[in-house]
Amino acid sequence: MSQEASSRAGGASSARHRLRGKIGAGMVCCLALGTLPCGIALALPGERVSAVVASAQRKPFTIAKLISEISGMAMYNATTPYAGANVLYHIEDTANHLSFQELVRYDAPNFVFVHRSDGRVRKTIALVYDDAVAQDYLNARVVATIGVYRNTPKSTFFRGARFAYRAFGDKLTLFALKYLAAQIESARRCATMECGD
Repeated sequence: MSQEASSRAGGASSARHRLRGKIGAGMVCCLALGTLPCGIALALPGERVSAVVASAQRKPFTIAKLISEISGMAMYNATTPYAGANVLYHIEDTANHLSFQELVRYDAPNFVFVHRSDGRVRKTIALVYDDAVAQDYLNARVVATIGVYRNTPKSTFFRGARFAYRAFGDKLTLFALKYLAAQIESARRCATMECGD
């Protein structure tokens, strides 16, 4: 994610829009989460970004559309309050209009996605997607931990059965497994220089 997009996504986390419904492609969310609303998965990595807009039209979602000043492509932010903080879902359009990677952020104090024993990790991911994606992350294998230039948190990369993940502080990026090696290589290049991430 670009520095610009990360900044916009972080700013949008102050919005308090309620997002509800089933995840894309008609999959019903797991109800084992008790009082949590159903997952709001707007699109999964590899799906068409237009699924974001389509989901918003079918369900009572509120999505903020932004235009990147760098790429000129559309970016979409959606937020929902959860346990006194905000969960942010961020997706950027691409040249082929397929979702390459997606960002989930939970801005609660003392929360980091790499601490998978924290029950809020599973609940936050399930809130955005569903319990199956949350479980995929919890079961995923750590494949690399790489320092980030001039940042205290490190990037931790995971290989799940369905997706690959990058945990960095209160942010979690999801992307297709086929991009994992390239993402790790990019992170290693950027460990000693500013890359805008």
